[in-house]
Amino acid sequence: MFLLEEATDADFSDAVVIYEGPDVARAISGKFDGVYHYRVQDAGVWSESVTVAVQHHSLEKALAFLAVGAIVFLATAVLIVAGHLGHRRALRQGDIEGG
Repeated sequence: MFLLEEATDADFSDAVVIYEGPDVARAISGKFDGVYHYRVQDAGVWSESVTVAVQHHSLEKALAFLAVGAIVFLATAVLIVAGHLGHRRALRQGDIEGG
């Protein structure tokens, strides 16, 4: 049985158990910007701590990524539709055989 603790103080004075169970891996998400410290206890022995710094992108950068993704999506959709319409037009004109 493992215990996983999270703390914002390196001395773990504010530690909170965030997992208790048999799993040897754990995904953690939804953290605010800041520095977090983690350690695991197994058979009564604590591991060395691991420090993780969380720093999210600014809102402006996130919106820029969203805009680029939207442009790529729309361009791809336009190319697919244009290709499909061109293929149908060629079929009607007898330039290519059906399929």
